[in-house]
Amino acid sequence: MEFLNPGFLFGLSALAVPVIIHLIQIRRYRKIYFSDIRYLKDLQQESRRRSRLRDLLILLLRMLAVACLVLAFARPYLPADHLLAGSEKAGVVGIYIDNSFSMEGAFGDGSLLDEATNKASGIVASMVPGGRYQILTNDFKGMHQRMMDRDEVIREADAVLPSPVRRTLPEVLVRMTDQADLMNTGSAWLFVLSDFQKAFADAGAILPDTGIRVVLVPIRSDHPGNLHVDSCWFESPVQQVGQAAVIHAWISNSSEEAYEKIPVRLMLNGRQRAVASFDVGRGETADVVLPFTCTEPGFQSGELVITDYPVVFDDRFFFSFHVSETIRVLCVNGREENIYLNSLFSGDSLFLYHNAPEGRLDYSSIPRYSFVVLNGLTTISSGLSQELVRFVENGGSLAVVPPFMMDIAGYNSFLTRMGCGIYDHKDSTATRVDRINLQHPLFSGVFEEIPENIDLPAVSAWYPLRSPIRSGSVTLLEMTGGTPFLTLSPSGKGKVYLFAVPFDISHSMFPRHAIFVPALYKMAISSQIPGKLYYTIGKDDIIEIPGAVTTGEELLVVRDQSGMMEFIPDQRKTGRDMTLLMHDNIREAGHYVLFNGSDTVQLLSFNYDRLESVMDFMTDEDLEGMASDDPSGRISILETPEGRFDQGMEEIGTGAGLWIWFIISALVFFFAEIAMLRLLK
Repeated sequence: MEFLNPGFLFGLSALAVPVIIHLIQIRRYRKIYFSDIRYLKDLQQESRRRSRLRDLLILLLRMLAVACLVLAFARPYLPADHLLAGSEKAGVVGIYIDNSFSMEGAFGDGSLLDEATNKASGIVASMVPGGRYQILTNDFKGMHQRMMDRDEVIREADAVLPSPVRRTLPEVLVRMTDQADLMNTGSAWLFVLSDFQKAFADAGAILPDTGIRVVLVPIRSDHPGNLHVDSCWFESPVQQVGQAAVIHAWISNSSEEAYEKIPVRLMLNGRQRAVASFDVGRGETADVVLPFTCTEPGFQSGELVITDYPVVFDDRFFFSFHVSETIRVLCVNGREENIYLNSLFSGDSLFLYHNAPEGRLDYSSIPRYSFVVLNGLTTISSGLSQELVRFVENGGSLAVVPPFMMDIAGYNSFLTRMGCGIYDHKDSTATRVDRINLQHPLFSGVFEEIPENIDLPAVSAWYPLRSPIRSGSVTLLEMTGGTPFLTLSPSGKGKVYLFAVPFDISHSMFPRHAIFVPALYKMAISSQIPGKLYYTIGKDDIIEIPGAVTTGEELLVVRDQSGMMEFIPDQRKTGRDMTLLMHDNIREAGHYVLFNGSDTVQLLSFNYDRLESVMDFMTDEDLEGMASDDPSGRISILETPEGRFDQGMEEIGTGAGLWIWFIISALVFFFAEIAMLRLLK
C-alpha cells in the first residue's frame, strides 16, 4: 500500500488526543467507612473492572476512528505496475483538450469545452505530485511544448479558448511523441478529451505506432444538433449595376429535429438588403434564394446571417464580389469597322468600346481589355498571335469573326496554339441555323419561351468549323446537319468563340437577327473574370490575384476592415498574376482588404471550415472498436458516468484507491463508540 498524500500521515500524532482525554477523565476514588460494607465492597470491585474495560474500548474506538480519518486524507492506494503510480513510472502525462468549434455544444449550464477543462483539472489532481505534464490543444502552441507542473497545467487548461484549427487524433499523437522523445522518457500517457467527431477520429483510421498509452475520455453534448450556413453562390457569375442579382444560400441541418420559418438575412456593405425564411427537415439541407439589386459599382462585402445556439461560429457566412462600372471591349478590324458591332457596344454606357485597325494596334494595350473581337482579319501576324494567346491564357475572352477571304493556314496555326477548333475552306451551300444550345449559360435567361417553329438566321456562305478532339469545347449555335455555327473553347484561364460566318448580310442574316444582340452582349459580360466569393480558413492558404502588378519595392498588404490587424503575405509573381501564401495568418472569419500601396486590389472573404458544423460523432461502439482493433492494446476508454469521473481517474492515476474504505471504517468506529456509550452506562 502506498499513499498519494503521505504528508497527512503526520496527522497520526492526533492519536495522542483521545489518550490524553482518557487519562484526564479517570475518576479518583475516596474511602468512606460504613458499619457493614461487605456486600457493597463486592459490588464496588465488580463495577470498577467493568468501567475500566468500557473506557479502554471507547479509547480504542476513538483512536481507530482518528487513525482511519488521517489515513483517508493521505489517499492510500494499491499500485499496479501498468498504471500511473508515480512520476518515475509515468514519464510524461499529456492532456489533449479538443478546442475545435464543435466543442461549443451544450453541456449542462456550460459548453463541452468547459467540461473538458474541468476534467483536465480533475486528471491532474488525481495524479501523484511531482509528475511531468504536457497540455495539447488544436493550436499546437510552442509554449505547450515544455513540461509543466500540476498548477501550471490547471492554469493553462482554464485558459483554453475555441479555435478554428482542426486536428486529427494521429496528428495529436505525433505531436505528443515529439515531446516524449525530447524528454527521453521511458513511457508516456495521453488523455484525449473530445466529443470525438468522426472527422477527428475515424474508427477505421490507423493510428501511428508511437508507444503512447492513450486514454479516450468522450464528452457528449446534451443537444448535439446544429443549423449552419454551408455555402453560397450566384445564379450569374457576373453582377452589374442596376441589374437584379440572385444569391443562393445553402443551409444545413445536422440535428434530429426539423426547423420551420427560420429567417436568413442578407447583409451587403453593412446594410440589410434581403430577408427570406426557410423550412428544413432533420438531417436535410435547404436552398434559400435571396434576390437583390446592386446599386453601386466596386467591391461589395456580403454576409449571410442566421441565429442558432449554442454552436454559433457557423451562423455567419462571409462573401465578397466586384461590380464593374464598365466593361472594356476592343474590336480589331481588318478592312473596316463593323456597323453592327458599333451599334451594339457604342450605344451602351456599360461598355467602354474601342475600334482599332490591325495596322495601328498597340499590342501592349490588349491586356487592359476584357473582351477582344477579331473582325475580318485576312491573316493574323505572329506578333498579334503571340499577344492574343497570352491574353487568353491570362483569362481574356476572344471572339473570332472570319473575313470574306481567309488565310486558312495562318488562322489554323493561331487557333491550334490555343487548342481551339480550326477552319476549313468556305462552303457556299445555303443553309440556316436550326438549334440553339439553351443549356449553356450564354443563352440562359435570354428567352422566356421558345416557339416550336422559331425563325433562326439563314446562311448563304460559311467556313466549316472542325472542333478539336478535346473535352470542353461546345457548340452554341448549330446549322442544319449538325454543322457548328458558333463554338466556345476554353483555353488557359480564358475562352475563345469561333463564328463560321463574317458579320455581313452577304454571308448570313445573323447580324440582323434578334439572337445577335444577346449573344454578343452575353459574351462581353461573361468576359469579366469573377473573383472567388470566399475562402476557407486553413484550406485556402494559396490565393491567386490576376493582374496584380507591383512596381519597385512595393508589396501587397492584407488588412482587416477594422484596420486593427495587417500583415504582408508571401508573394510570388507569375507573369502578370500574383500568388499569395497566407501561412495561417488569418485566424478569424470576416472580410480582408488587399492593398497595393493605398490602392485597393481586391476584397477577400474568409470563413471557418464547415466540417466542424457537422454533428456526426463516434458512438461508444465505434470507440470500443478502435480500442479493440489496436494490436498493441495501448488504447483504453474512460467511462465517466455521472459523479464517477474522479473515481475512474483515481483508478487510472494511482491504482485501486482505498481512501473510501478508511472513511467507511472511521464512520463505523464512531457509531460503535456512540452505541457503547449508550448501552454500557
